[in-house]
Amino acid sequence: MVSDQHMDVPMPTITTLLIHALPFSDRRVCSRDEAASYVGVSGGKFDKMVVEGTMPRPLRYDGVRRWDKSALDRAINELGGLSSEPRAAESGGNAAGHFGTNEWDEVVADAP
Repeated sequence: MVSDQHMDVPMPTITTLLIHALPFSDRRVCSRDEAASYVGVSGGKFDKMVVEGTMPRPLRYDGVRRWDKSALDRAINELGGLSSEPRAAESGGNAAGHFGTNEWDEVVADAP
């Protein structure tokens, strides 16, 4: 039981940023610095790669720029020659590098 003498003592306020409550591996998007670290380059080099089109452009919402980790994975795969899919810009993908089709499109198209 709390005594009356403690009722006037202000309680500390705890503030957290929820996005950082999740480990990096569980988040879908990341900041510029996190994206650069994820692909193993400096922030400046990452910026150049985005301008060159080697890395995807960020998603933008409410004035915040975030990179989709799956788009980063595709870009890394392409750099390593692991992907036969065309770049998003060449296939009509959006600025985040998302393609308009996926592997299930053919399965659905072949369904009766």
